[in-house]
Amino acid sequence: MTRKHFIALADKVRVYQLTKYRNGELENKPPFLIDVLADFCQEQSEAFNREAFIGYIRGDCGPSGGKIKG
Repeated sequence: MTRKHFIALADKVRVYQLTKYRNGELENKPPFLIDVLADFCQEQSEAFNREAFIGYIRGDCGPSGGKIKG
């Protein structure tokens, strides 16, 4: 998988996560889906940046792990 693939996958998961949080469906539950997907991506590429992937899904950073553009 390429970096573009990882970002596209993160976009899909991010929309899912944000929708579930807004609906109150993920309160007090671990982010199991994110961890499983990050494990898979890490297995696919040694260059995979787990922290940036998870941070982007959670809205903590941009798609490359940097600051979110305003």
